[in-house]
Amino acid sequence: MTTSISTERFTLRELKTNDANQHYLDWFKQTEINKYIASVPSCLADLSSYIEDNQANECTFLLGIFPHNSIQHIGNIRFNFVYHTQDKVEMGILIGEKSWRGKGVASEVIKACARFFNEQYQTNQIILGVDSANVAAVKVYEKIGFKEKEKILIEAPEKIGLLMVWDLLEKTIK
Repeated sequence: MTTSISTERFTLRELKTNDANQHYLDWFKQTEINKYIASVPSCLADLSSYIEDNQANECTFLLGIFPHNSIQHIGNIRFNFVYHTQDKVEMGILIGEKSWRGKGVASEVIKACARFFNEQYQTNQIILGVDSANVAAVKVYEKIGFKEKEKILIEAPEKIGLLMVWDLLEKTIK
């Protein structure tokens, strides 16, 4: 499957193994990224394998985020259909380029993807897990329309995650 989504500022396209480069790998050297990610690649082969595994799964979309008119890869957003149905999709997002954080990238990209999945697959819920300590991300998700459904222990007892759900049928996606 080849998927491409356009927003006001970005093009989202499926990642390919040749996107596994040193620049992308260097994102994972940042402390603010490592503390919120469960599995961190340690080499380019790990990164390539991750992309290949996602490409091989027909229920998964791994999209790179690229500013229009640029080859700069600034982040990823990943969707996986839950229980092999299309009405619910799990989501994860990573803005790897520090200079793009806090600039509305996540909100813009998530909303565009929600419209895409709702229109193309009749998806009506987006589900995500987030570390409760990632306050900035939680605020962005809540502003978009995600609601906390439950708390989950990540690393008992000190780390708590939140399961959040955005019901796309509740209101029009803007």
